[in-house]
Amino acid sequence: MSKLDKKICKIAKNGLKKKMIPDLFAEVRSPRYLCKKCLRVASDKDLICVPLEIE
Repeated sequence: MSKLDKKICKIAKNGLKKKMIPDLFAEVRSPRYLCKKCLRVASDKDLICVPLEIE
């Protein structure tokens, strides 16, 4: 489970806070999902608005 409390897509839209950076890096280091709407990536599909599994 992620330590982030918002979707990565929303964080990018609203602005990144410095304290989020380590948790964000952990989620994008080994991405398994891509957002079909904004093309951001994450390891957990719950952190992406419109997830598409990366094969």
